[in-house]
Amino acid sequence: MRLQRLDLIRYGKFTDRSVALAAPSEYDFHLILGPNEAGKSTLRGAILDLLFGFHPRTPLDFVHAKSDLRLGAVVQQGDQALDFLRLKANKNTLRAPDETPLPDTALNPFLNGATRAFFDKMFGLDHPRLVQGGNSILNAQDDVGQILFQSAAGLASLGRVRDALDAEADSLWAPTRSMKRAYYLARADMDAAVDALKNATVHTRKWADAHELVQALAGQLQAQRSVLTGQQTRRDRLERIRRVSPVMRELNEGLAQLAGLGEVVSLAPDAAQTLEQAQRAQAVAQHGLQFRHAELQRLKKAFESINIDNTLLGLRKEIDALDAQRHQVGNHPSAMERHQGQLLQLAHQAMQQLNELGLEGAQDRVAAQDGQSIEQTLRSGLPALPVRKHTERLLRDHGALSQAFEVARAAQRERKTEVDAIEARLHTQPVTEVSTELRGALERAKALGDTAAATQKAQLSVQKNQAALEQALSGLGEWSRPVEQLVGLALPSAPLVAAWLAERRDLLSGLRSAAQRRDELAAAADKGELRLQQYREQHHPATQQDLAQARERRNAAWQSIKQGGTTLADAAEPFEALLHKADALADQRYEKAQEAAHMQSLQHQWEQACQDLRQARQRYDAGQQALDAFDAQWLDTSAKLGLAGLTLEQTPDWLVRKDRVLETEQALMHARQDLAQLQEAQQAALDGLAQALIDCGSLDAQTAYAQTLDGLRVRAEAYSREADAAGARQEAWEAQAIQARLALEAAQQALNEAQARKAEWQQAWSDAMTQIGLAPDTSPGAAEGALVLMTSISDKLEQMRRLRSERLDLMQAELHGFVAQAARLAHAAGLECASADSLSYADAFDMSQTLAQRLAQASRAQEEAAKLDHALTAERAEIRIAEQTLQEARAAIQPLMDRAGVDTLEALGPAISKSDQHRVLAQRVEQARERLLQEGDGLSQAQLQEELDSVDIAALVTQWSSLQADIEQSTQTQSDLAVQLAGAERELQAMAGADDAAQAEARRQDALARMSDAAERYVKVFTASRLLRWSIDRYREEKQGPMLARASAIFGQLTLNSFERLRVDFDRHPMVLEGQRADGHCVGIEGLSDGTRDQLYLALRLAALELHLEQAPALPFIADDLFINYDDERSEAGLRALAELSRHTQVIFLSHHEALLEPARRVFGDELDVVRL
Repeated sequence: MRLQRLDLIRYGKFTDRSVALAAPSEYDFHLILGPNEAGKSTLRGAILDLLFGFHPRTPLDFVHAKSDLRLGAVVQQGDQALDFLRLKANKNTLRAPDETPLPDTALNPFLNGATRAFFDKMFGLDHPRLVQGGNSILNAQDDVGQILFQSAAGLASLGRVRDALDAEADSLWAPTRSMKRAYYLARADMDAAVDALKNATVHTRKWADAHELVQALAGQLQAQRSVLTGQQTRRDRLERIRRVSPVMRELNEGLAQLAGLGEVVSLAPDAAQTLEQAQRAQAVAQHGLQFRHAELQRLKKAFESINIDNTLLGLRKEIDALDAQRHQVGNHPSAMERHQGQLLQLAHQAMQQLNELGLEGAQDRVAAQDGQSIEQTLRSGLPALPVRKHTERLLRDHGALSQAFEVARAAQRERKTEVDAIEARLHTQPVTEVSTELRGALERAKALGDTAAATQKAQLSVQKNQAALEQALSGLGEWSRPVEQLVGLALPSAPLVAAWLAERRDLLSGLRSAAQRRDELAAAADKGELRLQQYREQHHPATQQDLAQARERRNAAWQSIKQGGTTLADAAEPFEALLHKADALADQRYEKAQEAAHMQSLQHQWEQACQDLRQARQRYDAGQQALDAFDAQWLDTSAKLGLAGLTLEQTPDWLVRKDRVLETEQALMHARQDLAQLQEAQQAALDGLAQALIDCGSLDAQTAYAQTLDGLRVRAEAYSREADAAGARQEAWEAQAIQARLALEAAQQALNEAQARKAEWQQAWSDAMTQIGLAPDTSPGAAEGALVLMTSISDKLEQMRRLRSERLDLMQAELHGFVAQAARLAHAAGLECASADSLSYADAFDMSQTLAQRLAQASRAQEEAAKLDHALTAERAEIRIAEQTLQEARAAIQPLMDRAGVDTLEALGPAISKSDQHRVLAQRVEQARERLLQEGDGLSQAQLQEELDSVDIAALVTQWSSLQADIEQSTQTQSDLAVQLAGAERELQAMAGADDAAQAEARRQDALARMSDAAERYVKVFTASRLLRWSIDRYREEKQGPMLARASAIFGQLTLNSFERLRVDFDRHPMVLEGQRADGHCVGIEGLSDGTRDQLYLALRLAALELHLEQAPALPFIADDLFINYDDERSEAGLRALAELSRHTQVIFLSHHEALLEPARRVFGDELDVVRL
């Protein structure tokens, strides 16, 4: 939602003031400037009252009455717009512009559920709240969640609130007992009251009977426990016998089998496996040994049959290199013939091109010469390379110089034409001058604006003020009087009347409160009296006073008997009756001590209620007297002022209407003066303008004074415009003439320079043609063709040189080297061969192939011999391994045969089998003994066997079932006795009576009430503290990441990059918020200056607001003088932060600093919307 227009119709100091907020282009930002007391804060309050309604006691009625306060606006959200009025009324406060009532929910679609408090805190920020927020951040520097929460919500001092809640909760209760806490104080009082109640207990016969019952039940319970213990012991013996019986049977069987084996030699558990492995290893080793011996004989015969040529093997590297060289030079003879043909072809082509040049003597020099001589002659006949390059440069410069010359000549002609045309216009243009008198008269006339409208407006103002004065006088009612008398009245001031009204309201409010309190106390006293009477009738408790009276009568009768006033025979029966009555009352009081204490408490409560009621009636009577005296004093004061009958409640409104009459009278006087001054100024302007037009010859006197001021102003403006236009044209043409003449001179100079450069080139060209052997007047085209031919001849000569040096000479050298190496290696290998000088290329190739073939045969024989030698070595190693394996197998089984006492492998098998059987039986016997030890409850084997022999195993289950049923019955009996004993002990403890029981019980009840109050208050305070902590932590968890990221960017911008970003130190507990500078240094909140803390709070508020706008519709953000203490650079940085916010929502910035206008224009450009108050 955004505000398009705000109408301050009657609000505070404003009357019929409208503030238009232009539609946004890029930034929806509006700067509202005005001096102090101009109404900026009033405008901010107007937006709140406009959107959410007037406060019932608004202080902005110092000019307009409360009932006359009125605001208007046009709000827009998307495609929807609403034009409405807001009135100060009890109902129908929203109206259409035609006064048609609108529903109270008309603004709901625009506000989207926002309340007045939420809008003021989230979308409003002024300098005091900015400073307060910075201080609250300092106080909460060790709590990141609290900083983010209160910055985002626009709240401050959350830390003090939470600390106060925690302190109050600690003063109420904590796990650690302390007499400083209210709960433990009440608990101590209750314990003291309970101790006092127990100490005052008096025992009776009933207590003795209860005590005997407890003793009897305790004896029965102890006897029953002994019976149950014996039964459980017998059951445990039967269960042990049942567990041990199968184990003992297994043990006896194992011992019998061991005895049947007789004497056994104990062998290793893996003896059978060892025997099997040894037998298998011997068989495998014997078979492998026979096979290896046969293979060794075969390999020896094959090795002796191989013959190796060691001479050729010694020349291996040289023969391989010769064979590789043979493949490399094999194509050299044919390639050399081909290159010789290319040389002759290039020489003939160059000679033809030389003939085409037509140079003098060229054909005579190359005739009847071979190819190499032709090449030398061509090189000497060509011009030198520097000469050819110089000629090529002259050819390139020719085109540019010709084009520059033509361009300069065309430019000179064009500039000459422009100069002639401008001078012709200057000679034909007339010039008109406007006098200073005419210009001054015109300015004075224009300053008056629309004269007819201004006159009409002034007249309407007079009429409107006259009507308003009459209406204001009628509003004074029966106390109306002329304005002169109203001015002379010595009336009390508005603050004094407001103080009187407040005093009367306080008196009236106190009287009503006293009446309400009186009625409440009267009802409480009646209720207490009724409750006391009902309790007395229901319980009839004996009071302390009744007991004292009975004892006094008993003592009086006894004194009469002792003193002889009455004989014993006559007084015995009455005395006995008095004695029994006193004892009965004492017993009754002791037995009903609690009822008596409660009745005494009810009696005290009723008496206290009666006392409170008497005091309340006295306060009510005093309040009524004070109110009557105040009213009488006002009646006397109003009569003295001449306002008899005017009530105090009517006085403020009457004073406002009286002030309105005086203000209206003053406005009427000013309106009349303004009308007269306007008419005088208009006549003076008309006379001055008419005379000026007559002096310049535009009008004659009769015509000038016959026109109106507006007509003369239009005529003067037209005359001035025509003269100014003519003068401007003359000045422009003169400036053009000057520029054209300068341009003509520059063009002529450029033409002269181009002609000189062209003449210099022509001389250089003639010299170059002579140097290359051409006629001096050769054209550039012909010279360019000759240079192309010369370049082609030079290229062919270079190709011939490279072909001879890089191909032919190199191939010839490689062939000679190959022949010499082939002849040397053939002699070294013992082959018949001619000498190197007489050996042909083909013979050398054949000799190389023969050497390579014989070397391959020798290499294959050498490789075969090496393979056979390696195989012989491997076979001998395998034979040694087989013989060693056979010996190890025989040695491994020998210790086992020695221990068993046998000589052959056949006898060793049965011995191993008997040893394994004995080992299994021994393990089974040992396991049975271990189970007996575990299941035998610590008894020895003999004791267990004796128990087994003493019982019938077949009847064991029947005996155990019967005994289990007896145990269950005994357990139930014991439980019943324990329950009876606990009940008897409770009855015994409950029997108590005391002389001070009522007071002790009252103190206990009071302590319980205080404990309950402390516990209830602790739950509320503790819950509130934890809810506040939870809200802060939840906001930090959800918003810390994105909010700190955006706040870091804004904070860096606000501090001119003095701080790079904000960071949270997670290693601290609790986590803390820090500012990080560009060099990585971190500064805690306590180290920030006051201004920087304010900027941190502003950054957090703006970041929180941007996050809120991402999830909720936008509302206008009102900022009031946020940059009071900022310098120009930081003010501009703050405006840039608000500019970014204005991309998302409307921003209204209020300030009294004119210096902000320049940085604001730098930030927002020329489209900045500025409103002045």
